[in-house]
Amino acid sequence: MTSLRNTIRTIILMTDSVLLRGTFELLTTAELTKSAHKDLERFRQVLADSEDLSASLVLVDEHTLETRWDESLNIGGQNITYDFLLESGRFIDIAVNGTRAVIAVLPLIQCLNIPGIQDGSLFRKNVRQALSKTTKVNKEITQSLRKSQGEFFFLHNGITAICSSLAVNEGVLHVEGLSVVNGCQSLTAIYGCSETVKKSGEGFIVFRFYEITDTERADKISVSTNSQNGVKARDLCSNDKYVLALKKAYEQCYPDGQIKTKRGEIEGRDKNPLHVIELGILGKMLTSWHLQKPTATHAEASVFDDNFKVLFHRQYTPENVQALNELYRAIFEMWKPQNGNTLEFNDELFKYKAYAPYWHMFAVSVLLCEINKAQVDTVPEPASVLEVITDSGTLEDVIRVAGDCLDNAFMKDADEAHENGRIFNPPNWFKSGKSISAVRSEVRDALKNRKRDETISVLKEKLKMSKRDFKPRWGTE
Repeated sequence: MTSLRNTIRTIILMTDSVLLRGTFELLTTAELTKSAHKDLERFRQVLADSEDLSASLVLVDEHTLETRWDESLNIGGQNITYDFLLESGRFIDIAVNGTRAVIAVLPLIQCLNIPGIQDGSLFRKNVRQALSKTTKVNKEITQSLRKSQGEFFFLHNGITAICSSLAVNEGVLHVEGLSVVNGCQSLTAIYGCSETVKKSGEGFIVFRFYEITDTERADKISVSTNSQNGVKARDLCSNDKYVLALKKAYEQCYPDGQIKTKRGEIEGRDKNPLHVIELGILGKMLTSWHLQKPTATHAEASVFDDNFKVLFHRQYTPENVQALNELYRAIFEMWKPQNGNTLEFNDELFKYKAYAPYWHMFAVSVLLCEINKAQVDTVPEPASVLEVITDSGTLEDVIRVAGDCLDNAFMKDADEAHENGRIFNPPNWFKSGKSISAVRSEVRDALKNRKRDETISVLKEKLKMSKRDFKPRWGTE
């Protein structure tokens, strides 16, 4: 036992000082004593509790060696046999499309004794084996096991397993040829938290057992059950109370309007397309206009992960929503290839209609700020901007001048990179804070250096706004 303890301590020291990720195997052909098992569990828990390391300690005993030898010879590879204890009222035994299935709610503690978790043989038909415990999903599983085992049943999708045969008799589910095809990460995490699971004994998990003998069908089930669309932050935010309140206010103000909060949501037949807004686009418009961060519009994660509360957890009028919608629609028309690049943007810039329209919108907001000599860190209210632009009939001119400024900023940075022997990468340009400064500079130059330009003179005259029309940039209040 002393030798075992020293060996494990050496492993822990190696992990702390050298490795960040790995699997250690403790090889023995002898049976461990009770004290040795306690030492093994204690040191295994040390690794499981570590936030910085992604290492695990696996016992490779005589049984495991035999299993691996059989696997290498393809002997017994389909013959993991196990008996699950079923509780009355917590399982159903059914046949679906000619295939027998048992769906059971099992205590988490039963998972600890299923053979094949340590050596991975239980997951031989899974599309992947256990991933690092530092992955987001595995961290969340582990956290749930340690902090809220009673809720685990409600937070977890369950385990899918196939077997060559199954039988239910007097509260016992006997399975042969057992293989878990969806749930490898979960069972590995549960096993890694074995001591916590044993002490609590509160958690439950759903198991789906399918009696499948067709290898091709088994492979198809494995692939299908491991290829679900992930739930993104964008999806979770669709039911946020502030988002729902904004949707309700907008649709009451515009009865023929709709804010599509969910991915895949269909536009109502009775809706006016000019009053229909997709939540992701609205988030990017708010980011570009009110945050003044067009750099953060290249991915929805920036909107719904990083900036969601700043963007949506506030009072915002339906009139401002619609003003942004109308401005964006007018701008986006200039970026549609079928319209022929009417503003004559640089060809390279014109390719990036996924990014550029939000930058174009940002340039419009900067133009209105500079014309009105607004204070630093303020932005104009969209509804006020749309009103003054509509009343003055200057929408086309505003879009053209702002587009020219964006195009000039893009081209100057591209030319500078080429002159200095650097590679100019357009996607990176759209993500750079320096690009924001470049656009601002171009807007200022346009207003200063083109005093004799009739269009600029008209815009300066007709786009005057009150100081009350400018509000603090979000995030600086």
